[in-house]
Amino acid sequence: MLAGAALSVTPEAVAAQNQAAAVENGNDDIIVTARRRDESLQETPIAITVFSAADLEARSAVDLADIDKGTPNLLFQTGADSAGTSNNAAVFIRGVGQNDFIPTTDPGVGIYVDGVYLGRSVGGVLGLLDLERVEVLRGPQGTLFGRNTIGGAISLTTAKPAFETKGKVAATFGNDDWYEGTASIEGGLTSKLAAKLSINYRNRGGYGTSSENNIDYGNENKLTLRAQLRWQASDDLTVDIAADYFRARQNSTPVVALLLPSASGFPPGVASGLYNGLVLTSSALNGPVTFGDPVGQPLLLSQAVDRNNPRQSSTAGPSRDNADTWGIGGTIEYDGWDWGRLKSITAYRQIDSFFASDNDGVRQNASATSESFKQWQFSQELQLAGETGRLKWLVGAYYFHEKATDFNEVRINPGTFAFLESLPAAIFPLGSDPCPPATGTFAACAGGAGNPLNRTLDNTLDVLTQVEVDNYAFFTQESYKLTDRLNATAGLRVSVERKRFTASQFKVETSAVTGTPFFSLPLSTEAKTFTSVTPYVGLDYTTAGGTLLYGSWSQGFRSGSFNGRATSQAVILPVDPETVDAFEIGFKANLPGNLGRFNAAVFYNDYRNIQIQAVILDPATLFRVELVNAASAHIYGAEAELALRPAPGVDLGATLAYTNAKISSIDADISALTGIRQGARLKRTPEWSFSLSGQYVHQLAAGNSLLFRADYNYTGEFFHEATNQAVARQSPYGLLDANVTYRSSHGYEISLFGTNLTDEVYYNSIFSSGDGVALGYPARGRQFGARLRYSF
Repeated sequence: MLAGAALSVTPEAVAAQNQAAAVENGNDDIIVTARRRDESLQETPIAITVFSAADLEARSAVDLADIDKGTPNLLFQTGADSAGTSNNAAVFIRGVGQNDFIPTTDPGVGIYVDGVYLGRSVGGVLGLLDLERVEVLRGPQGTLFGRNTIGGAISLTTAKPAFETKGKVAATFGNDDWYEGTASIEGGLTSKLAAKLSINYRNRGGYGTSSENNIDYGNENKLTLRAQLRWQASDDLTVDIAADYFRARQNSTPVVALLLPSASGFPPGVASGLYNGLVLTSSALNGPVTFGDPVGQPLLLSQAVDRNNPRQSSTAGPSRDNADTWGIGGTIEYDGWDWGRLKSITAYRQIDSFFASDNDGVRQNASATSESFKQWQFSQELQLAGETGRLKWLVGAYYFHEKATDFNEVRINPGTFAFLESLPAAIFPLGSDPCPPATGTFAACAGGAGNPLNRTLDNTLDVLTQVEVDNYAFFTQESYKLTDRLNATAGLRVSVERKRFTASQFKVETSAVTGTPFFSLPLSTEAKTFTSVTPYVGLDYTTAGGTLLYGSWSQGFRSGSFNGRATSQAVILPVDPETVDAFEIGFKANLPGNLGRFNAAVFYNDYRNIQIQAVILDPATLFRVELVNAASAHIYGAEAELALRPAPGVDLGATLAYTNAKISSIDADISALTGIRQGARLKRTPEWSFSLSGQYVHQLAAGNSLLFRADYNYTGEFFHEATNQAVARQSPYGLLDANVTYRSSHGYEISLFGTNLTDEVYYNSIFSSGDGVALGYPARGRQFGARLRYSF
């Protein structure tokens, strides 16, 4: 059954029926489907972290991004570089993730809902409505899951409609003017047909402000509707159908200036007014050249960086974050044969998103961007599985079709052209060259009527990108029991992908009378077929004490593609798929006396053909953007997860992760152009991270209970960009969350909760434009509130 590409975001919605055991600790038999069949977590030779519905609720989880709290080597952030939207997923596992959200850039971590792959990161920050569990599979999953799982996969399984009539209503109230309501009802319509209907509305104020306007940056206004049907046609045949709709109408996330350029070298005695109140003053009047408000009262751009209020900005640009997504799908399962069972998963999804954001972080509105993103996809998967003697086997076929369109408009320095034309000569520096240039020489100096460089500072860049994808895959995986304790597993997937890419780009001198394009890329279409083969080989052994030991070699890939940010026909070239060879050794141990479990793994990944975007100076177009396979990386590390139940009602948990992910080789020319060097750390990959959790459930009289829980999650230093610039460095941070819940045996409960209680400052993204400007997109700060729920 297909679940929504944007499910409702609410702690209330993830309640399980058995609230007394809110954390799946101890030696509970947790069922997962990581190998496309139901099996115990402790018997599955893959590094997996599992969250039950009750566990998510106890953690006060709001949306899918919260699962990186408690998952080793996972960083799940909201918003790709300079996107300005909280609905786009930026997911990294073991150093591999996604660098851009445009349709030519594919994810590195696949997200699945009831077996349905979500093809785009736009709309990927899913909510948690009616979930049964979330599985995080670390390491490439190229055999059973296929394309774009080079880093891993996140699999959501929804709770299906029950035949028993029941429902719930819930309300949440919190700081930042947070109010939210959820309601659902389910039950049997007939003896064979059950249905469920759910609705959620969420309104939460923003967490960022600007000195220039009253926009509530980072607010949330979301509506989700979901309907499900389950037809139990017979003991052997089950049909699940689901439809969903998600709507968001909100402002973009806050953007603050972390680094701004300093100007110098402007001739003394010149003071000219710029459009939009921007004033360029000279060293003769006010010291070093500054951008300021009125002449004689300069405001250095660097003063827009307020270290005392990191969520406060001076931005005055546009702000919008709208999304509409919907989908319908169905799953058919037949288990009436002695020799095997058949499963069919069919789905259709659609995304319509618009987001706009200021790209400079200052009042002068030097740069702003807007994005209109549309996508629809259809997928069909067939699985045939069975067990014969010592052999467990699975064969399958998969088809995926997608059309996606992205229209991006970037507005740069409106009004500057007219100002530069009015200057007496070429006295405005565009770089380090002295201005005006000496007679008979060239220097990067704008100004003066007719100077061709004037048009470089005031323009609109429009980019249209369209992608159409057809992907066919055939896969198989078999496990053979060599002895009663030793299993050998082998699998193979062959993927054939046809991509058609259409692009058009033009840059317009918006202040010039003619408005003619400065450079343009006419509408053009390219196509290429990519073929990938991804095998899996593994051994696992269960000791006499029940500990599972395993080792594996597998491959994964990120799809080949085209340059979605090309500036000329010459650079619309295909890039090959990225590939990884992954080696993993691990164990899963159940501790004696039902004390808990301890799982650990070490891994080494050889990551090749990394797709890198390079910006290159070009006399014809000023710059060009190339996308090339230019680098390789070696990634190694270790992970450990401990869950203890030392006494009834007491649950303790801990995770520890280490990852060393660095560029091992890179093309020398690309390194010089991009600043990415050999030995640089891969972006958004902390070297160290850990989490601690503690929970106590105190049983009261008459079946009532009190739950106390605290979580601490530490994320070590990492870089938001592969250049490893100091301004893109994220300092280590720790998030403290807590929850106290009273549960009544009569079906109602009251919770008090808080997240990021110490109000840590950290960033969902840091984007550096390469011209001395760096922008930060801060995450939400301290949150606290109360929720009320009644189940019947």
